[in-house]
Amino acid sequence: MRASIVGPVYDQRGFLRVSFGDPTAALEKNGGAQDSVTVSIPIHEGLQYRLKEIQWSGNSVMPTADLSKNIHLKVGEAANGVQLREDLNSIRSLYGRRGYIMAAIRPDPNFQDEMQTVAYRLEVQEGDLYRMGKFEVRGVDPSLAETLQKLFRPQTGEPFDAEFQKPYFLEMARYLPKNLLAGNVNFRITPNLGAKTVDVTLSFAPRSSP
Repeated sequence: MRASIVGPVYDQRGFLRVSFGDPTAALEKNGGAQDSVTVSIPIHEGLQYRLKEIQWSGNSVMPTADLSKNIHLKVGEAANGVQLREDLNSIRSLYGRRGYIMAAIRPDPNFQDEMQTVAYRLEVQEGDLYRMGKFEVRGVDPSLAETLQKLFRPQTGEPFDAEFQKPYFLEMARYLPKNLLAGNVNFRITPNLGAKTVDVTLSFAPRSSP
């Protein structure tokens, strides 16, 4: 049993300060049968916390009301740490779709043990807006490459969409021959920190015919 496996079980139930001691092993002799080893790991559950409130700071691109819609924790209920991490990942994806690919959100919990509550201050660092730079297609004939370039969104100069791959792949699949669909399709994404742009290279390695 590892803390990385068991810890989230406690986090889901609001035991946000659970800790695990060092494991100990004891050899058990079973006579003629095979000996066995019992491993014990002490668990210190701590208090179970309920959510008191959530406050936001640092956000300007996205209104607080829009951010809060993506948080599924409810005031008065067990503070589900696993759900909060999932929600914050979803919000980072929303920023990424708007071109803020370096956005980060740091949860700052304030525990009140007397009331067994926790209040979160979610500190947003939106970062800079990144725009689409160059888009290049490799491994196909020039005619198909031109078609795939016209299909690609966002276009050069528009805010970069970090979630572009799935919708674009579904769109371009209508134009690809079977040997390309069955081959290796690779997107190389290269942020340019100085220019605040993102270049994308689409490469194909077609599957060889048997």
